[in-house]
Amino acid sequence: MIEGDAVFEQAGRPASLAYRLCCCKDWRTRRASVSGWIGHDALDLTIERDGAQDWRVNGTPEPAMAGLDDIDLGFTPATNTSALRRLDLREGAGATCVALWLDIEDWTVKRLTQSYRRTGPRTFAYASPKHGYRANLETDDFGAVTEYPGLWTMVCRG
Repeated sequence: MIEGDAVFEQAGRPASLAYRLCCCKDWRTRRASVSGWIGHDALDLTIERDGAQDWRVNGTPEPAMAGLDDIDLGFTPATNTSALRRLDLREGAGATCVALWLDIEDWTVKRLTQSYRRTGPRTFAYASPKHGYRANLETDDFGAVTEYPGLWTMVCRG
């Protein structure tokens, strides 16, 4: 389980969201929940597997997401940790995968292609081709992302 709280500004509005990600032993995501607010709007979201392959978002089937292993909550790189742990890349190795991604521009779920390449004991080259985004992610010994350049830095460990 990965859980935390994120406080940030989104499109000029303050946001405060609590999240929880539940994974299987192999780090495939089983369920995610998000609750809190963005500006004056409340958000209460549950994304969960319905069987081995299918996903539901707040109880509604999402057939376009069938077969995906990872959930990427777009407001926190904490959810990149499950993909990094699941992929278990050795140094120099890379992989491309597709995540069920929560897009914080419109708060809907979409497919997002991502690639990871392990560049060192605690560093990964990350790319999101859809956004033309590339960065070198830093992790702690567990694999939790501690630095997501230009977007996020871990300030509290515990």
